[in-house]
Amino acid sequence: MQFDARYVVITSDEHYTPSMKQGPWAKHPMVRGTYELAAMEVARWCRDHESEGIVRISGADTLDTADPQPDRLRWLQDYFESHLKSCQAYLYIQGQHERSSKCPDVPWMTVISDDPKVQYMDNKRAMVGDELFYFSSNVSVEELFDRINSLVDEHTPPNTFFNLIAHQLWSPWVIANSLTPNLQSLPPHIRRVFSGDMHMVKNDVFSTTYGATVEAYSIGPFCAQAWGEETAPRFIVFDTQRKAIVSVPLPSREMTTVKIHTEEELERLCDLIKSKDTYLSMTDPTLPLLRVQYSSRIPNVMSKLEQVSDRKCYIFF
Repeated sequence: MQFDARYVVITSDEHYTPSMKQGPWAKHPMVRGTYELAAMEVARWCRDHESEGIVRISGADTLDTADPQPDRLRWLQDYFESHLKSCQAYLYIQGQHERSSKCPDVPWMTVISDDPKVQYMDNKRAMVGDELFYFSSNVSVEELFDRINSLVDEHTPPNTFFNLIAHQLWSPWVIANSLTPNLQSLPPHIRRVFSGDMHMVKNDVFSTTYGATVEAYSIGPFCAQAWGEETAPRFIVFDTQRKAIVSVPLPSREMTTVKIHTEEELERLCDLIKSKDTYLSMTDPTLPLLRVQYSSRIPNVMSKLEQVSDRKCYIFF
């Protein structure tokens, strides 16, 4: 599979919820719209650069569950019908979330689009410009390394290097265990790794046990789904002509944690919230999120903050 395109646009962990009435925070359904806003930004970037050639790659967990509802299916169908017009191809793998136990061999995009540009790429290769990509869905560590090691043999031309598209948690980004492959154990024919699953944006260069180096990119999610996750989501653009890899910001919500120890601090916080811009609705996809941690000795914290926060911010207690 060969594509004459300048740009490879890589996203991962979009986690589109089953229904459009749900958002990334399961217990807070009014916090929604962030996925769709990010998706439109990726589509806009691709439209703006369409003339130079775009290949889209997904690092998996595009769906949050394997059973999207009719409203979500319709939105995805409309989105991809439009988005694919700007792309030479949409190449994807699967993660843990979208793989159906009832139909494990039926990839999720088969119910979204029958456009031939859409290709399920698990355990396959593709060439974009002069860059060779290998794709692997979420698999065990043993199977992953079996696949990677079998990419080359005695007939492989020298200086053949791969860009690995995967969906795994990797050490040393996370604590090593039997379920996490190690980036430093990758063979020298893997030059770069672009991986989903971690929900953090990372870019590191590691020395391997083979005496080589590997560039490693954790793509990151479309938006945070919990406090402590990535608050500055991005997508990756690989310029195959200039050999430049850039991380492009996605629209996101401001997320702030405040600790209140006294009634005076509570009053100052209330005044600060009052001074903020007023949004059209509490479901605005850019409405800021505020997590408030407070002493139980302070009276009426929740009621006072709720009185001033309407269409100013969404408060997590």
